[in-house]
This record gives sequence, C-alpha cells and structure tokens, in this order.
Amino acid sequence: MPAAGRVDTVEWPDCKTLGVIDSLRVVNGKEMQWEQRYYISSRVLDASEQAHAVRAHWGIENQLHWMLDVCFNEDASTLRTDHAPQNLSLLNKDGAELDPTGSYGSQRQSQPAFETENRRMGR
Repeated sequence: MPAAGRVDTVEWPDCKTLGVIDSLRVVNGKEMQWEQRYYISSRVLDASEQAHAVRAHWGIENQLHWMLDVCFNEDASTLRTDHAPQNLSLLNKDGAELDPTGSYGSQRQSQPAFETENRRMGR
C-alpha cells in the first residue's frame, strides 16, 4: 500500500510503500507458526513486486545463515561475553564475502574443510 498519509515523513522521508505479509511456517507438512511481517520500502511496489522482493531477501538471509552455520559453526559458538559474539559474526560474514563464487559455502566442499579445521583445533 502507498505510504503517503500513513508514515511520518520526517522519520521516514524516503518511505514509498508499506506492506504486511502473512507467513505460515510448515515443517514436515505440519503447520508450526503463523506470523505477520511488516515491511517498508523506498520504492513504489505493487503486491507482486513486494512479494518477490521479500522472497529474494529471505532467500539471501537463509543462504547466509547456512554458510555461517555450516562453514563457520556459528550456531555452536560458545562466545557469550561483551562484544565477542557480534565481532566474530562480523568476521565470519567478511570471510563469507571473500569467496564470491560461493564454492567455500557449498556443502560438498565445505564439510571436509570444516572437519579438517575442527580436527586441527582439537574439537
């Protein structure tokens, strides 16, 4: 929907579109969680364009999370104090960007490298 008249233009001067997407998470054919997600955009988008943009965004997010978890074992990290978790996450994301081909992030190639690194580190 157009943002005009619905958004504080002082707070969000470039906001052109507002959107709400109903999302139902299904795992193994069973409905698990329903939620509404709210989006803002600086582009004028119709419903179809907004749905495409959201799917593309989550596809990238899911791919990055997979790489951070599989290649860098981020989910198993035990860092919990001060800024260490955020700092390590930034370094991991920078590391992921160093491989634009995505070959380090492929399951076939990353798993042996990951296992070798774990053995080297005594894990």
